[in-house]
Amino acid sequence: MKNAVEVDSFDDLVMQRKAGKIVIVVSYITRPIPYFEFLPEFLLYLETKGVDKYEIIILVATGMHRSSTYQEHIQMFGKSVTENYQIVDHDCENENELSESDGLSWSGSKVKLNKYYVEAGLRITTGLVEPHFMAGFSGGRKAICPSLVALNAVRKFHGYTFLSHPNASSTFMRDNPCNDENTSIAKLCPPDFSINIVLDNHKKVNTVISGELFASYAKAVKYVKQACCPQVKQKADVAITSSGGYPLDATFYQFVKGIVNCLPTIKTGGEIIAFGACIEGI
Repeated sequence: MKNAVEVDSFDDLVMQRKAGKIVIVVSYITRPIPYFEFLPEFLLYLETKGVDKYEIIILVATGMHRSSTYQEHIQMFGKSVTENYQIVDHDCENENELSESDGLSWSGSKVKLNKYYVEAGLRITTGLVEPHFMAGFSGGRKAICPSLVALNAVRKFHGYTFLSHPNASSTFMRDNPCNDENTSIAKLCPPDFSINIVLDNHKKVNTVISGELFASYAKAVKYVKQACCPQVKQKADVAITSSGGYPLDATFYQFVKGIVNCLPTIKTGGEIIAFGACIEGI
């Protein structure tokens, strides 16, 4: 937690937290963040600050995906964390676990968010930052929308009106309706602390940039843009690609991201050859 962006002290945030649980928002199984490598240590750190494990909720940000399984929890977090901490999967259709926020989103919509997140005494989000085929970059505000919102908001975020916009594309942030929408929703109920994770080609942690959500995320996006977004100087006849292997190609929906990201690099009438396991089907 050293050198956090625009946050004086993470220790102070923990000690001065409001009444309620500490909620740690984690990504869904289709994101390859190696939580098992650092989450146990982070949880132990919280306990050294006087936080009982029963005061902590690990909230899986599913969006509208199915709930994760017990075995997936073990795969993601390790057996010790799975057996000793409360793990909750967001359910975008369960009205009893949603709370309506004050204010409207960028599109003028009412917003319902996960109640565990809203009512937390300390909200911590985590996310993988990489180019994203519709939101510009993943991570940051995406941990809240579409990950913790109601079904209607998920549908709007992934709907034709947003996706047909020319700026709803990889690495585009300005005037991107997807980015405008989920940024506005995140501002209605921001986390107290955000952990932005960047991985290398082997899905190992390359760097972590933490702190206030928007400032730390902007710094992480800048880092990723410089590190892995080389300019394509000449379009190709053929591109060979994938979405990065398991778990990023577990479903066809996730697998498509690898295809879409290649589109700007291909000549008209060119071809894309893409590899993906799609072990869970569509």
